[in-house]
Amino acid sequence: MLFDSHTHLQFDDFDKDRVDVIKRLIDNNIFIINVGSNIENSKMALDLSKQYSFMWVSVGVHPSEVITYSHSKTRVLNMLSQNMLLALRELAQNPKVVAIGECGLDLSYFKEIPDYELYQNEYNNYQYTMFRQQIRLAQELGKPIILHIRKLYEEAIKILEEEKFENNVVFHFFKGKQKTLEQILEHSNYYLGFSGVITYDNSLDNIIFNTPLNRLLIETDAPYVPPIPKKGERNEPLFIKYTAEHIAKVKNLSLKEIEKITYENTLKVFNIQNV
Repeated sequence: MLFDSHTHLQFDDFDKDRVDVIKRLIDNNIFIINVGSNIENSKMALDLSKQYSFMWVSVGVHPSEVITYSHSKTRVLNMLSQNMLLALRELAQNPKVVAIGECGLDLSYFKEIPDYELYQNEYNNYQYTMFRQQIRLAQELGKPIILHIRKLYEEAIKILEEEKFENNVVFHFFKGKQKTLEQILEHSNYYLGFSGVITYDNSLDNIIFNTPLNRLLIETDAPYVPPIPKKGERNEPLFIKYTAEHIAKVKNLSLKEIEKITYENTLKVFNIQNV
């Protein structure tokens, strides 16, 4: 059995053939966690996952969704943060919701905004604030947190330490360096999610090799970043097997061993029972 620890089957990329995609999961014994990136698609993920015993949910607000803009390009900070947190808290009461996220730090999105330089500090500070608020919510609810971090790993770890976050942490789509890996491994409740991007070349092979088996998760991040040999296609959870195969090769283990290890790790990290 395989467990895709991070996918987005609720996204509209799957609207035309979602039933077929789900059938392929059933036929291949693949379990998934549908991850939300804003309130609306977090609700959609929950509605979808309620229908299937092999699906679970994470609800959260992605760094790119923290700030919204009007059609007139007027700067509009999404000051409904408290309403968002209330909505997340309400969604998280459902037993299908096993984590908060994806949330985190990624300033790259803001650079495309015309007035970014004028309001850079305000934008950045607001993203950091929303990150802390979701950390606190996960701590309050006793749930793991799924992180979207681009380059700002040290900052994210520092914030988690300052917030004294004790639940499990998943560094989704990990692409950090050896130094970052070492910092993460200092915390026994931190885990790394590897996606299909690891199949593109060998640049992350040493990181994978140095990641303890009990800290390792696999994911597709579908519909994004399909693995080799599916590059150029829409990604889907079925393709998780290619990521598992690459890790098995790097670790010099059988595919069945990696399947079993990552499956059991995912159950443990997200406290999933009665499978």
